[in-house]
Amino acid sequence: MSGPQYPGPDPNNPGGNPPQGPDLGKGGPAGPPPGSYPPPPQGSYPPPPQQGGFPPPAPPVNAGQYGQPGAVAGVGETASLGVRFGARVIDSLVVGIPVYVINLVLFWTAPWILALLVSIVLAFAGFLYFVYFETQKQGTTVGKKLLKLKVVGAQGGVPTTDESAKRNSWMLLGVLSSLPIIFLGFIFGLIWLGLVIAIAVTINSDPRNQGWHDKFAGGTTVVRTG
Repeated sequence: MSGPQYPGPDPNNPGGNPPQGPDLGKGGPAGPPPGSYPPPPQGSYPPPPQQGGFPPPAPPVNAGQYGQPGAVAGVGETASLGVRFGARVIDSLVVGIPVYVINLVLFWTAPWILALLVSIVLAFAGFLYFVYFETQKQGTTVGKKLLKLKVVGAQGGVPTTDESAKRNSWMLLGVLSSLPIIFLGFIFGLIWLGLVIAIAVTINSDPRNQGWHDKFAGGTTVVRTG
């Protein structure tokens, strides 16, 4: 019979499996025994897929950071323009009515120069009122306390005297508008009105309801207490 001859199955290995052990036949190198390979280094393979074959979706940015929209971490929900305006009206009455009565009495009983000087001094009453009460333990004025509001400093506690003075410094233009110089008083009054409008606009448009005066003070915030 011509042509190459192929050997039949090995009678010592009828299943055809590769030989195991140190001798692979015809002087070949010895193969390692099963299980002798070292495990792959940790992290060399990607992690197994999650249930369903896909990893869980990433959480939304800032999800749950403050607990609710317009909230300050660890403090509470920021106050909107409407409730802050209501507190300002109450505080203006608390300060304005006594000042008006004192000025009226002085106008009828005291010399005009004395009445004028006292009137100018009393014009600072509103500014001092807000600075004093905002820097106390509760950080709230009479109006804010009635409407359950308080002022929080830039660092999260009660505002410092410097922060409160800065956020209420715009009120000093109201003092200048009361000067008995018609032209200057009118100019300062217009500037004061423009600042008031700017405060309302910035509170209403800011995501944390901060007016420009809050940012000027370093980042003070008015929040709800209840």
